[in-house]
Amino acid sequence: MKKSYLALAGITGLTGAFYLFGAAGCTTTGGTKATATPKPTNTPAPTATPTNTPTNTPVPGAGYVLVLGGDDGSAYKNTSYVGQITGPGAITWTTGPAVPVMANWTGAAAAATGGYIYTATGDSGSSALTATYAGTVGGGGSVAWATSGTMPGGASYPAYAQSATNLYIAGGYSSFSFSTIVSTTYAGTFGGGSTSGWTAGPALPTTLVAGGLAQANGYLFYLGGFDGSALASTIYSATASGTTIGSWSTNSSVLPATLAGQEAIAAGNQIYVFGGYDGATVVSTVYTSAVGSGGTLGSWTTTNSMPGANENYAYVAVPTAFNGYIYFIGGYTGSAVLSSVYQATFSGGTLGSWSASTAFPVMINDIATAY
Repeated sequence: MKKSYLALAGITGLTGAFYLFGAAGCTTTGGTKATATPKPTNTPAPTATPTNTPTNTPVPGAGYVLVLGGDDGSAYKNTSYVGQITGPGAITWTTGPAVPVMANWTGAAAAATGGYIYTATGDSGSSALTATYAGTVGGGGSVAWATSGTMPGGASYPAYAQSATNLYIAGGYSSFSFSTIVSTTYAGTFGGGSTSGWTAGPALPTTLVAGGLAQANGYLFYLGGFDGSALASTIYSATASGTTIGSWSTNSSVLPATLAGQEAIAAGNQIYVFGGYDGATVVSTVYTSAVGSGGTLGSWTTTNSMPGANENYAYVAVPTAFNGYIYFIGGYTGSAVLSSVYQATFSGGTLGSWSASTAFPVMINDIATAY
C-alpha cells in the first residue's frame, strides 16, 4: 500500500487566537518499513511574481480559508483556493492567486494572523526551499505576496507549530530527493507582514519525518513520526520561548499507537492527535491529552473519531468569535486522494460531532491552509 504523509497548517481569527500544526512527508510501503520515493512533479505553471511591497490593505479575521499548493495524487500544484465561510459549517470555494513559487509547491508551513498569511520552507518539486513569503489578505480573500527573508536551512515536509508570534519547524527531508530524513529545528518571528530572526535550534534526538508538532504551555511536543525504518509512538518535548528552543528530551508519555501522517493540534493546554497511519492501516481515531506543568502530559483518551480514515489532510480551526468550527480538507485514505471536507464544533478545547461540509473543488492532499 502506497502512503504519502503530511500534516499541515493553521488558523487565526477575530479573537487573535492562533493554532498552527505540524507538517511532514514521506512515502511508505506496508507495515512499519518504508522506502522513500520522490513525489511526482508537474509542468511549471504561471505564478504570481512576489514583490517586496504587498498592495492589499489587510483584512483581519475576515472569514476566508486559504488553501495553498498541494498534490492531487499525480502532480504538485501551485494553485490556491479561497473558501468564504458563509454560515455555520458552510464554505463557498473559488480559485485564488497562485502561490509565489516558480512552479510546484507542497509540504510547507503556513500561518495567518492580523490579515497576513506567511509561508516558510516546503518543497518546490525540485528542492527544499529556504525562502519565506508573506501575503497581505485583502477583501474577497485576495492575496498580494511579497518575499520575506530566508531561513538558515530548508526542509521538505517538516513538522511545524506556532505561538502567537513565532513559527517552529522540526524534522522532515533534507531535499526533494526524499533520501535523507533530518533532525534539524528552526524558529522564526512573524508579524506585520514579514518574517524575521530565523535561528537554528537544538536537533531532535533522532531523525524524524511525518510526526506532529504542537506548542502548548511553553513547550514544544514532537509526537510520533517515521525515522526511516519504523513508525514511532515516542514523544519528545522542549521548552520554547520566542526563537529560543531548549534541548529536546524524551517525554514520559507515549502515544497510544505508533503513528505517522497525523495532525497534532494544541487548543489551550490540550493536545489533540487526529488520524494518521499506524503501520497497518490509515485510522480515524482522535486522541487527546492535557498538558501540565513542566511539559508533563496526562493520560491519552479517545474522543469523537473522524468520519473516515485519513492522513495528509489539512485542517483549519476557526475561532469561536467567528463560527467556532474545525474543518478537515482533502487527504488520503491509503488508496485514494480526497476532495471531502468535514467539520465539527471546536470551542474551549471541546470537540463536537462531525458532519460533511461543502466539498473541495478538486481531490487534494499535502496542502497548506490558513484562516
